[in-house]
Amino acid sequence: MFDRHNLDSNVFSFLAARHFASLTTIRPDGGLHAALVGFVYDQKTARATLILRGRGVKFANLQVAGDDAEVVLCQVAGGSWVTLEGTITLDNSDEARSAALEKYRLRYGETVGDDPTRYAAMIAVRRMYGFVLPT
Repeated sequence: MFDRHNLDSNVFSFLAARHFASLTTIRPDGGLHAALVGFVYDQKTARATLILRGRGVKFANLQVAGDDAEVVLCQVAGGSWVTLEGTITLDNSDEARSAALEKYRLRYGETVGDDPTRYAAMIAVRRMYGFVLPT
């Protein structure tokens, strides 16, 4: 287990590098759905922020699950991996969406167009674990 508020420098660097992750949500029938996402982790707040379109399977799963749905986010690259578990909330406000888009741009070096169908999604990370090779 990692201290989600005080990450080792290797773990922090790994989470800040340009890697994507798999977000796993729970379908209404109890099955799992995994999809590729970009995210930004803030260790001060122990929150991961990502952007979701207001359509598609992962969004529909979260809508059905309601507030604070349980999710798993896993970033893998080479022999290193970090898993974040927690609850996710969605926010479609202009302010939240704008902040999430800017965080994404800073981490991934890409601008994603502001689209009112996008949602800022924040994961309150409860548990974090994995293995990160030394750099």
